[in-house]
Amino acid sequence: MPELNSSKGERPDLLDPYDVQAAGWFRLRLPSLEVELLTEAVPEPHRTRAEATMRRFKLADNPKIVRLRRGYLLNYQSGDVTLRFLREHDPMLAMALEELFSADEEALSVVQRGFRAKLARSRHMAGATTP
Repeated sequence: MPELNSSKGERPDLLDPYDVQAAGWFRLRLPSLEVELLTEAVPEPHRTRAEATMRRFKLADNPKIVRLRRGYLLNYQSGDVTLRFLREHDPMLAMALEELFSADEEALSVVQRGFRAKLARSRHMAGATTP
């Protein structure tokens, strides 16, 4: 998300969540769209910066970020955008959706199962594939 990257600037005390997401330090929860820091996954030398990043950008539940993501998610649900688009514009959301659709049924909560079914149904009705 460009808004976050530009507000981060060149501050060495902050991390870019998109740069480290593949390392599994941050995770986007579905369907809440909240970001959580997986502290145990962050190497000790980087934990302070990761926690500062969470606080500075209010990543856990920043209303602006959640609104933006909700818009992307609604566009995905309606079939207007693809996972490829999301990988470019909101990689965390794309990764969360890929994980949701590839997870075993038993590994998901009741809420996640219902959310996945609703997404799949909506995309199918729009003539789009899942994930």
